Amino acid sequence: MSITHRFGVLIGLSSGEYSDYSFNGLYRVLKDLHLPTLAQDYHDSLKPNKWGQKDVSATGFGSWLIRGGYVEEVAYDEVHLDYFTFSETASECKDLE
Repeated sequence: MSITHRFGVLIGLSSGEYSDYSFNGLYRVLKDLHLPTLAQDYHDSLKPNKWGQKDVSATGFGSWLIRGGYVEEVAYDEVHLDYFTFSETASECKDLE
């Protein structure tokens, strides 16, 4: 099996485009893996809904990878820096102490 991501690497899963874009989680790889193969295995494991479609969300894929022992979720804070109010947006971060 070829490897796309090695042990210890961080993977951020996102989905959607433009206004539908979302960041779904940050994960640490627990064992070397080939992500395209796992994505296909995940897709194949899904049952179609009543319209014949499969829910291929990044959140579902991340949970599936965790259950399989491939990754662990990593806590993170996302800070969105707005293009027009960059410094104001960054200043909204709260002190920890």
